[in-house]
Amino acid sequence: MERIRELRTQFHLSQEYMAKYLGIDTSAYVEIELGSRELSSNEIAKLNKIFGITLDDLKLYPQDKREIQKLLEVYRYETFRSI
Repeated sequence: MERIRELRTQFHLSQEYMAKYLGIDTSAYVEIELGSRELSSNEIAKLNKIFGITLDDLKLYPQDKREIQKLLEVYRYETFRSI
């Protein structure tokens, strides 16, 4: 996703840092930036935390937004339930 790359460079962060922050390999992170790997709900939540972004800020297509919103709702439910 081009938007994630833009945000990363805007914040002066390396791909290696982002991969470590997300808990994935650098190669997997590069695939995210290239658009060949989808984000998990956990990764989206972490991007929201580090960049302070919303789903709209990621400039996703409407279908992608709906699917990711569902994933985030499940993530929030699971997180809340584990407290």
